[in-house]
Amino acid sequence: MIYVELKGSDIVRALKQVYETLKQTKHVYAGWVNEVRIVVGNRVSTSIYNRQEYENLRKSCSGGKVTIHHINIYKETL
Repeated sequence: MIYVELKGSDIVRALKQVYETLKQTKHVYAGWVNEVRIVVGNRVSTSIYNRQEYENLRKSCSGGKVTIHHINIYKETL
């Protein structure tokens, strides 16, 4: 199962949201390999990998794979 979260900049909130989703759906997809991909529009500091939220999410993935992508594409300021 691949979980994808799209965020502009609030990477910590993305980590928390996906973690909660994994917790709530774990019993439904028991035995499945989970992978998380978080796509953000703004740059991500490497210190994010030292945060407890990241570690909680990584441990909750049965495959242990959490990928954070920075994609600098078209942005519109409203």
